[in-house]
Amino acid sequence: MTTTSWIFIAVSALAAGLDWWSVHTGNERIEQGAKPAVLVALILAVWADELSGGEQLWLLVALIAGLFGDVLLLPRVDKFVAGLASFLVGHLAYTGLAASIGMRSLWMLVGLLIASSMIATVGTKITDSLHGTSYFVPVVAYILTIGLTTTLLVGTGRLLLVSGALLFVVSDALLGYDRFINAAPGGRVAVHATYHLAQIFLVLGALN
Repeated sequence: MTTTSWIFIAVSALAAGLDWWSVHTGNERIEQGAKPAVLVALILAVWADELSGGEQLWLLVALIAGLFGDVLLLPRVDKFVAGLASFLVGHLAYTGLAASIGMRSLWMLVGLLIASSMIATVGTKITDSLHGTSYFVPVVAYILTIGLTTTLLVGTGRLLLVSGALLFVVSDALLGYDRFINAAPGGRVAVHATYHLAQIFLVLGALN
């Protein structure tokens, strides 16, 4: 990984810390800048790296989709379905990244077990609360997609990618639980922290 990439990853970590503080203190003005800055820095880190063409393209698409999703889910914007669609595109791009890297059968089995457990527990609780609402179909589609993404990223056997995939699952589970069922442990700070760490780990796992 290039020195420039490391610098941008460090910037993303600093921006993430600033975002968590802004969420904790309720400072929406800082959050509006800090939250998207994390993904912008990660995009620049990937762009500055010497990753092979296919893997770099998938990673950039995933991060750009995440950036759009971040903006759409800001409290002052709050376009939930559009944000969900952006993150769905990002997860599909991460499946492309996993396919480009290559997967191992045993690790894929582990990923499938984790994804199935997530869907059978938190996933069903969230969807059960949405029957008869306009959110039901897009949320079900998203849950199935992140299940696929988790299976394939864990299937690579790269520990940083595995960690990133699991943190993404935790972040999305907390977000869904907090929005549709009840206040999630840690609230929005926990959602943001697990999400940012997931994206940073996924970038590090791909670039290394």
